Amino acid sequence: MRNYSAEEVMQYVSEMEVKFIRLAFCDIFGRQKNIAILPSELPKAFSTGIAFDASAIAGFGGAVRSDLFLHPDPTTLAAGDRQRGADVLPGDLP
Repeated sequence: MRNYSAEEVMQYVSEMEVKFIRLAFCDIFGRQKNIAILPSELPKAFSTGIAFDASAIAGFGGAVRSDLFLHPDPTTLAAGDRQRGADVLPGDLP
């Protein structure tokens, strides 16, 4: 498995005409969750993260700690369903 840089991931997304990217993460119970973003949102995701309301996800502390940022990890790129134009980037919740 190769470690990709953010620039390489963005180039791949462009060249392969990826239609959306799933940023995957696990909740505190180990269940996989994901957020789908458009390719145009990927540079922002790498620089500042994608904000989301985690209050609907069990175990994330309700309204007190509900605004979180998901940061994609470019070293974990996984090709998704090419027919649907999807790719997956596991993310980190710092």
